[in-house]
Amino acid sequence: MKGLTKAIRLEYNYIKERWLSTLLFMLASALIIIIFSVVAKIPVPWEGFAQMNYTYYDLLAPTIFPLIILFVTVQMVVLRIVGERAPFGTLDRELIAISRMGMYLGKMFVHSIVAFIQCLIVYLFGFILFPVKSYAMSSVTIILLFFLLALFGLSLGMFVSVFSKHKESAVQIAPYLVLGLFITSLILIFPGIVLSSSIKAIFMSNPLALISQSLSESMVNGVGFEDIGSNVARIIFWILGLIVISLLKFKYERK
Repeated sequence: MKGLTKAIRLEYNYIKERWLSTLLFMLASALIIIIFSVVAKIPVPWEGFAQMNYTYYDLLAPTIFPLIILFVTVQMVVLRIVGERAPFGTLDRELIAISRMGMYLGKMFVHSIVAFIQCLIVYLFGFILFPVKSYAMSSVTIILLFFLLALFGLSLGMFVSVFSKHKESAVQIAPYLVLGLFITSLILIFPGIVLSSSIKAIFMSNPLALISQSLSESMVNGVGFEDIGSNVARIIFWILGLIVISLLKFKYERK
């Protein structure tokens, strides 16, 4: 992988030069959690949840927290490849001496670090400063699930960026993808919505739904990481699949 170290350094410099906008972007998630914790402090009337004194903040947190992470991570990288294309990007400069694979992996590596910090911010505000009701046995399980979704968000954002021809199309497509994943996840948690087994299986293959279900199992039933292993494996499969497809497209596309 020609120039991987150089690609990492260039991406680090990109983040460093825009540190304020990056910081504000990440802190926006904290503001959303604060507002959400206030407006959603309404008791859930459904049987079972009412007996546990659940509010809508507690009920929806396993879906809203991952949604925040997914949206932020996708938006962080959705322009990082399409923005490098000719005539103004580094892909138009022959002397940059970085292979396309090196450039892709360099961007993923640097933004993975930023995404991990984002996950810690969400955990800090959602579970410590404005605590949601949780019976999770370990904070590590929650943070690892957050980080897995963050990696999926990065791989999805890079996927969109690689396949987009213009910045405008990448910016327009990404929110609709996130919204689609969110809606299918939300449908699964509300009682009274009847789905056929085939439709439910399709909805449950959505990584946001897998993370939401895993978080809910951990926060409500206190299950450990080993009990949600099948969901974790499917999320990793999604991440690796998107990365491989994106790498192949990016590496062999016509320059």
